[in-house]
Amino acid sequence: MNGGQQLMVLGALVMLSYLVLSIGNTSNVQLEAALLNESIISGSALAQSLMEEIQSRAFDENTISQAIASSDELTSSNSFGPDGEEVAPSDFNDIDDYDGYSVTYSLSRMGEFSAEVDVYYIAEFEPETPSLERTFSKRIDITISNAAIDANIVFTSIVSY
Repeated sequence: MNGGQQLMVLGALVMLSYLVLSIGNTSNVQLEAALLNESIISGSALAQSLMEEIQSRAFDENTISQAIASSDELTSSNSFGPDGEEVAPSDFNDIDDYDGYSVTYSLSRMGEFSAEVDVYYIAEFEPETPSLERTFSKRIDITISNAAIDANIVFTSIVSY
């Protein structure tokens, strides 16, 4: 084998090495993207399930057994969260009992997902603005986090009476 042939074989080996590394890198990127997508889908399903659970409850403690006509009859926002006898979500009877609630879900494939719930009154005609006043609309924010997801995912729903 002469020098030109050796140079061509060496060039072919370098190109083959570059191709193998590129394929490996592409496979890694695709695997990371697939895991991220699976984490987002799993977290979204958990958040949706929790949101449906929350929305199945009464709007307010004071609307469970009777209708009310004035927002002044609603629970004060500084009293949000579970009442004394409400320990577990199965005990919660209205939406604002979930304020401050957090839960960790453990999935065999994707690890642990943390969910945190915030419930607050919103200003009339301004769903992005929390209100210190009692209104006939509450906003529910569920924040989901997982090690595979770079940023938290926030699910929001507005419930009106």
